[in-house]
Amino acid sequence: YRPVTAGKHAAGLVVSAADSALEVALGGQADAPAPVAATPPPTPPAPRPAPAPKILRLSAKPTADGAQVCYRVDNATELTLEPRPGALRNAREDCVVVPLPRTVSLTLIARGEGGQAAARVEAGPLPTPAEVVRTPAPAATHARQPAVGDSWTYRSRGKWATSPKRSFTLRVGRVENALVYESLTILEPERERGKSLRSQGTAPGFIDWGAIGWEFSPWLMAFEALDSSSQWRGIPTPRINNWGDWNTTARAVGVETVSVPAGRFKAIEVEVWARRQPTDGSTRAGQEPTSVKFNIWYAIESKRYVKMVRIITAANSQRLEEDTIELVEYQTR
Repeated sequence: YRPVTAGKHAAGLVVSAADSALEVALGGQADAPAPVAATPPPTPPAPRPAPAPKILRLSAKPTADGAQVCYRVDNATELTLEPRPGALRNAREDCVVVPLPRTVSLTLIARGEGGQAAARVEAGPLPTPAEVVRTPAPAATHARQPAVGDSWTYRSRGKWATSPKRSFTLRVGRVENALVYESLTILEPERERGKSLRSQGTAPGFIDWGAIGWEFSPWLMAFEALDSSSQWRGIPTPRINNWGDWNTTARAVGVETVSVPAGRFKAIEVEVWARRQPTDGSTRAGQEPTSVKFNIWYAIESKRYVKMVRIITAANSQRLEEDTIELVEYQTR
């Protein structure tokens, strides 16, 4: 007996036989059928966490009154540059000018739903070009200055077995006041004429000869007095391919006796550092140069330097070049 609804119900029971019938009244409580359990809805997937902010690029270029700071950031909703100027309007990519009286460390902080990230950069104003800081010293004598016909032959050797071995001669063709005009001749591996360039004798700087790379101020001891307290900063520096914005300083580090194929010389050693911030990211960290270091030994009697070690380092701290250049012979008036 299956009633349609719950509650009390009466029913008749009829028992039939072949020749008679018996009817019995029955009563009872009918319970409602058990409800069918509903299928629960599927559990929605957990929300994906928000991506963390990433600082893709941060660089600083000196200006007359401070620095131009450029940045590129992903997944940030708020950017601040500390200690100044504070909150930045564009949370994605921009360049801002920051007034600075001197070189300081600036911190870029990127905040977003996925957390925060920070990066630092050194920034400061342009220094006075080639500013020289030194204690008073006797004036240079003209006997040390280059003359027409003076020549110097050097050899260049790299650190690695595959590094090219070169020898070359530099010859003075003309001297006008403090400008020295020289011509380059490659002797090894094959003889060929190189560039003819001029260089300043009274201001520190670089000469880019192409085939033999950079030289730093070959006449540093010829036109001006050089001693162990000499220092320079804000030295103009050429680009390496497309990489520029170098900050270059130099200082004398001491006096020592140096032996090279041309002989033994009492020389003043000068250390030069050219540095820049990386701009090309991690994909080119092994190719992008971020520092160039020179150690150069100057001797009075040779007029030009007698030895130079040049090291170029990439953004990932890998050495791209390490060359040693030594004086083999020289002829001076």
